[in-house]
Amino acid sequence: MPRRLRLGLQGMAFHVMNRAVRRTVLFESDRDYQAFLKVVRESLMKYEIKIIAYEVMPNHWHFVVICDRIEEVSNWLHWVTGTHAIRWNLARGSRGSGAVYHSRFKAVPIQRERSLIRVCRYVERNGLRAGLVQNAELWQWGSLYAVCNNCYAIPLSKWPILRPGNWIEIVNRPENQAELEALRRIIRRNQPIGDPNWQRAVAPFIGLSMRPIGRPKKDPRPL
Repeated sequence: MPRRLRLGLQGMAFHVMNRAVRRTVLFESDRDYQAFLKVVRESLMKYEIKIIAYEVMPNHWHFVVICDRIEEVSNWLHWVTGTHAIRWNLARGSRGSGAVYHSRFKAVPIQRERSLIRVCRYVERNGLRAGLVQNAELWQWGSLYAVCNNCYAIPLSKWPILRPGNWIEIVNRPENQAELEALRRIIRRNQPIGDPNWQRAVAPFIGLSMRPIGRPKKDPRPL
């Protein structure tokens, strides 16, 4: 899990995700997906979380959420992953066989406007990117499908910004590979998603670091 979220930032958007350990397939059937989404529905009655986009994939999931009390994000993710892991093991008779999820989920804030659009597109494009469907809105276990078919497996909240009118077309457009890798790199590093100045300003308030991952480079100059 990320470091403890220390301060509140009203109405902040977050990208959150977790994946199964050892690339385990979490969702093998419609029943598996439905069981997970039932856990998410229950969680929304316990925590002050608003979901604006999501995509559930065979071995991981993504959500874009809004929270009015930022400490709720960590508590919510603990409850969702813990409750789902218990039920997942019970359904398979594998209780006590080890962890289901990675212990370090990802939860990073998103700057509004361009960055939020970028992240929602990234999330709702997952099924298409993985080659599971020919169009993003056809992946049944995502928010784009829910909106297009007026079929909501979990409640969705209104975006805090205006969603583009040609959103389906935008999600289905080919991606810029360099931009995709840059976004993935930020998510892997658990860093805020936005302009550099905004990233540096927000990170200290929520216990995240903007330091590069890995050992620092040695100074080539002689002592």
